[in-house]
Amino acid sequence: NAAITFIEYTLTFLVSMSAMVTFIADRFPLLNEAVLGIQYRTLAAVFLSLFTGWLVNRGPKIATRTFGPATAAVLLLLWLMVFATIYKTGFHLPQFSFQAFVWPNLQFTIGGYIRILAVMTGIEVFANLVAAYGGTAAEKSRKAFGSLLIVMGTTAVTMLIVGPAIFSLTNPSNSEISVFTQAMDQLLPAPIPYLGSLIGIFVLMSASAASAQGLQNLALGLKERHYIPAMLGERNQYGVADKPVWLEVGVVCICFIFLGTREETFLSLYAVGVFVLLSMTCWAVMKRLIREARQQISVTKVGLVVGTALAAVLTTGATVIIFAERFLEGAWAYFLFIPILYAAFTYTRRRLGIPSPEMDYLGHIDSNLLGGFGFGQSDPKQSSAQNGERRAPLKFAWKPEYIQESNAIKENNQIEGFKHVLTLLDGSTNAAQALPIAQLICQITGAELTLLSSRRDDNGDQDWVSEMESYLSRVAKNIEAEGIRVNHVIQHGSLAEVTRDFVVEKGVDLVIVTRSGRSGERNWLKNGLSSKLVHLLDIPVLLV
Repeated sequence: NAAITFIEYTLTFLVSMSAMVTFIADRFPLLNEAVLGIQYRTLAAVFLSLFTGWLVNRGPKIATRTFGPATAAVLLLLWLMVFATIYKTGFHLPQFSFQAFVWPNLQFTIGGYIRILAVMTGIEVFANLVAAYGGTAAEKSRKAFGSLLIVMGTTAVTMLIVGPAIFSLTNPSNSEISVFTQAMDQLLPAPIPYLGSLIGIFVLMSASAASAQGLQNLALGLKERHYIPAMLGERNQYGVADKPVWLEVGVVCICFIFLGTREETFLSLYAVGVFVLLSMTCWAVMKRLIREARQQISVTKVGLVVGTALAAVLTTGATVIIFAERFLEGAWAYFLFIPILYAAFTYTRRRLGIPSPEMDYLGHIDSNLLGGFGFGQSDPKQSSAQNGERRAPLKFAWKPEYIQESNAIKENNQIEGFKHVLTLLDGSTNAAQALPIAQLICQITGAELTLLSSRRDDNGDQDWVSEMESYLSRVAKNIEAEGIRVNHVIQHGSLAEVTRDFVVEKGVDLVIVTRSGRSGERNWLKNGLSSKLVHLLDIPVLLV
C-alpha cells in the first residue's frame, strides 16, 4: 500500500504541475521555446515545483492560506461557465457513446478523466483542509462531507453542461492552447478568461501541494512503524516531515528535465495508479461491510455489500484493461518500482526491528491521514462495538534506552517527591493517551498509580459500572506487569469534584489527564474537565 501510494503521490505532483505549466503556456507561448535544448516551460516547472515544496514544508496552515481562496474561486469560475454555456448555446446534455471506450478513443476518454480528477483532487482536499481546523470531530466531518458534495456536484454539472460546449467550440488539434482555455475564451467576456487561467494555475498547484502533504503524513506513519529510516520522518521547525517532500520534488524535477512537461507523458502511469487505488479501496470497503453485516444483518447492509462488490469487480476489471493497454506506455514501471520500494521498506523494518505497540498504533493513524488532513478519530468504544468486540487497552512497553535514561534521571534525583499519581480514564483511546507518560513517571519515581473513573449518579447504571470495571482491570493488569504498583477506583458523581475529593483523601501528588476524552473535544478553553481541575486542585496537573 505504501509503495503504491508513494508512486501515486509523486505522479499526482507530476501531472498537476505539468497541467499547470500548460495553463501558463496557453497565455505565454514563449514558454514553448527552448534554450540550450531545454524548454522554458521545463525551467518554469522546476522552479514552481521547488516553490511548492518549500511552501508545503512550512506547514499546512501556510498552504491553506495560500491555496484556500482558489477553492472558492474555481467553483465560482465553473458556475460562471455553466451559466455562460446555457446563455450562449442553450441547454444540451452530452451524447453517450460506447465508442469512447474503444481504442484509440479510450486514450482521450481516460486523459480527460484524469485531468478532471487531478484538478478536483486539489480542490476537494483543500476544501476539506479549511473545514478541518474548527469545531468538534463531528462538526469537522459534516463540514468535510458538505464540501465534498459541493465540489463533486459542481464537477458533475460542469461536465454535463459545459462538456458539449467544449466539444463544439474548441479545436483539440491546436497544440498551442488547451481546450479548456479555448472554451473560456469563447464563453466568458474579457478579462474573466485570464482570471480563470490564474485560478486554474493555483488549483493545479494546490493538487501538487496536497500530494506533498500526503507524503509528509505517510512518512510520519512509516517512521513510527519502522518502515523507513527515522531521519526521513523527522519533523522540521514547522512540525512537518520535510525530507520526503524534497525527495519527491527531486524526482519530479529529474522527470521534467529528462522527459519534458507534457502531462500526456505521465498520464499512463497516473491512470493505472488511480484505478489500482480505487480497486484496493473498493475491496477494503467490501471487507469491512461484510464484517459489519455479520454482526447485524439487514436489507440495507446486504444491499451495500452487493453494490460495493459490483463496484469492486468493475473497477478491478477496468484496472486489468488499463494495465494491458498501457503496459508498453509506462504501466510496466509499477512492476519495477513497487518491488524496489517494498524491498526497501522490508529491509528497514528488519534492521530497525518491530516497533512497540503504541508506536505501531500511532504510526497507523499518521499514515492514514489523507493529504495531511484528519477529521477527528471516532470513539474506539463505538468502533469496536461495530466490530463486535471492545478494543483491548494498549500495553505500553518502553524501549531499553528510554528505561536507561529514566534510571539515570532517577539516580541524579532530577525528579523526586511524587509518591502517588492519579490518571483519569473514561474508556476512550483519547483518555488512554495519558497512560504512557503516567507509567514512565511511576517507573522513574517508584510512585503508586491509581486509575480513576466516574460518572454522575443519575447515569451510574450497573452496566456501565461492570463495563468500566472490566476495562480498568485489564489496563491495570498490563501496567502491573511492568512492575508498577497500580489500583483502580470507580465512583459516582462529577469527575472534577470526585477527583478533588480523592486527591485530598489519598494524598495524591500529581494528576495526569488528557485534553480530550470520550467526547473528542479539546476542552481546555471551554471550561471542560482539564480547566476545572486546574481551578479545583492545588497540586500539579499534567495535561497531555
